[in-house]
Amino acid sequence: VHCSKQKLRLRVYIQIQFGSEMNDFMDAENLFGQQSLELTSRGSTIIAELQRLSKHIPEPFQEKNSFEKQKYMNLIYDFTYFKQVENLENLLKSNMDLRDLDEEMRENYVDVLERFYNLFLSIVNYIDDYNKILSDLRGNQYI
Repeated sequence: VHCSKQKLRLRVYIQIQFGSEMNDFMDAENLFGQQSLELTSRGSTIIAELQRLSKHIPEPFQEKNSFEKQKYMNLIYDFTYFKQVENLENLLKSNMDLRDLDEEMRENYVDVLERFYNLFLSIVNYIDDYNKILSDLRGNQYI
């Protein structure tokens, strides 16, 4: 529903700004126009969610040094994690305190972390769809 409202607002805006020459672009039969409008709408949605989530970054993931960050520092990794996945997973399995802390962190932050995950996934999907439209344009799919 939110996406449909954004599409309608975008259509109205484009018609006001560009007048009747945009009618062909916005025609339901114009695949490129429809895909462009959808991509634009999704981009706006991604930006809005990014702005909302930027105000809700869990304390352990912020740069400032805090008790929460210190508490969970053995569970939060950067990209070096991917070079040592097996070692870190074994450490987690073998250390009961660390497992308890992992569960506590999950309980405390799972909702916001899932929102971040879904945001990053939507960005990846957006880029894939954007590249597909560009590829289709290069291949004259819309002519």
